[in-house]
Amino acid sequence: MISNLGREAYMEAYPVPSANGGKVLYPLNCDNFSYIVVSKNCENPEAAMKCINFYAHLEKEGIADGMSQEEILSYFNIDHAAQVLRVQDPNLDRDTFLVASQAAAAGDDSALSSTKQTQAYTDIKNFLDSGDSAAVGGYMLWAPYKSAYSVAEPIIASGDVIKNKVWAITPEAVAQMGTTLDDILTEGFTKIITGEVPVDYFDTLVEEWRTAGGDTATKEVNEMYGS
Repeated sequence: MISNLGREAYMEAYPVPSANGGKVLYPLNCDNFSYIVVSKNCENPEAAMKCINFYAHLEKEGIADGMSQEEILSYFNIDHAAQVLRVQDPNLDRDTFLVASQAAAAGDDSALSSTKQTQAYTDIKNFLDSGDSAAVGGYMLWAPYKSAYSVAEPIIASGDVIKNKVWAITPEAVAQMGTTLDDILTEGFTKIITGEVPVDYFDTLVEEWRTAGGDTATKEVNEMYGS
């Protein structure tokens, strides 16, 4: 569809409207999803840190070191097959948006200083200039207006977020039932949004979630992180 429709085949991001005129708080999750461990019998344990540092270097300084974007992306593609080596600066995406979107709006790439900024800028320009289907994902993330980060930036700047209580170790019940519980909510919300069921089905949905293990998961989260 994107190949056929070009600029007409992309989604715009908008903030969530308030239901009562009050402030909307956005959920903030911890992005730790994998861990690197090294056996005590490993002959070269420092290799793990070298791989991690190399990834970080490519992402931030690769362009400055004279590597082409194609070379850097070839390493990223290898890394994506082994996510365990990926460690990302939590401010990287925000910094990328601030620099790349301003550069694209001004048509001046002189302020770009990292690999990711350069990639984001290129995607924005390619989509605006030619509707390049390969660039639509980057455009939807980094564009100056109606992109994911253009909506997220003022929310982050104002602190209108609420952190997920599960910020480090996941309680056992959540680890075991988390996907099932998420699926129940996703299916239920989809039915409400599409009009398949009335809005008051929400109460039934909550009971289904609780019965499927939601109460147990909530109890364990409260015990581990405080109610």
